[in-house]
Amino acid sequence: NGLSQKGMNQGRQIEEWMRKNRPFIPKHVFSSPKKRCLETAQFVCNAFSLELEILSELDEQAPSETEHEFKLRIQRLIESPYFLNHSVFCSHGDVLPEIAQILGKPHLSIQKGNLFIEMKGSITSINPIKL
Repeated sequence: NGLSQKGMNQGRQIEEWMRKNRPFIPKHVFSSPKKRCLETAQFVCNAFSLELEILSELDEQAPSETEHEFKLRIQRLIESPYFLNHSVFCSHGDVLPEIAQILGKPHLSIQKGNLFIEMKGSITSINPIKL
């Protein structure tokens, strides 16, 4: 499914917040291949005139994937060259908490509309929709 009208409005809020506040200038915007993630991430791309980069590793856990396989996939993502400084990641409610856990940041807020922003090896979570 794609974004609802509410999701589109929230995406515009994220884009506007990123343009106005410029918490950093991303070099990469990575997204899961799922339509809602792609549409959401495009708003961040628009704010910085970047091309969207799709990573299958950011996709949610597949029904055929064991918990162990899923965790290994996320670990490989973190260790890969894709996991770069100054990146924005758009993913799912099972992937983002796993990234936070592996990086020793289990306290990061995992809510719809939150952005995980990675800068210089550190990840923070912000929610421009609630600001």
